Amino acid sequence: MFLPFYRYAEFSGRSRRREYWLFQLLNIVVLILCCVPVMSALMASDEFAVNDADKAQLAFLEQPQSIQSAYGDASFGKVNFAQVQQKRSCEPFCSSNTPSNENAPDSFVFDDLDGAEDSFVGDSLTGILMASSGFIALIIWWLGSFIPQLAVTVRRLHDVNMSGWLLIPFYIGMAIPFLGFLVSLVFVGILWVPGTKGRNQYGDDPKSEQGYDMVFA
Repeated sequence: MFLPFYRYAEFSGRSRRREYWLFQLLNIVVLILCCVPVMSALMASDEFAVNDADKAQLAFLEQPQSIQSAYGDASFGKVNFAQVQQKRSCEPFCSSNTPSNENAPDSFVFDDLDGAEDSFVGDSLTGILMASSGFIALIIWWLGSFIPQLAVTVRRLHDVNMSGWLLIPFYIGMAIPFLGFLVSLVFVGILWVPGTKGRNQYGDDPKSEQGYDMVFA
């Protein structure tokens, strides 16, 4: 599974199917592990957003009718956070009879709404850090495995007695819309077929003793 890292930039010789496909399995496992914190952050952010909105809504509905009229839509029971923020910023300088809060008594408490807002901000930052860690780990893995991936693919083509330069037309073909799917199937099929038995123009059979000795020399 880790043999392509041992043969890091070795573009000569041959690689058997097991070496190639075990390395692809390793790539898939790493991809899944890197996606776990990203998906967890996305799911958690949605859950926290709903929970914090519910907390703020409940805190608003527990206030007197005058508060609901001054800071939201009392008929629908929805809080207007813009008015709440305006009240908070104006509170040290405004009198209780200003137009923005003339219906709200001085005893209005923002603790519940502040707590919901602060909790949402904290959970959002945690989600961003989790998602960023997954992306960073994936980028590091891609940078470290790019050359081994390219090299083991070239050696796999050598094993079926094909030139590694065929990667270029294959990659170009896979980038073409609609046609790319068919090209990808053909490419995977070539990489799946057994290698040439015995020695070919690219070296000894990796399944033979000579090929094994060449790889681990």
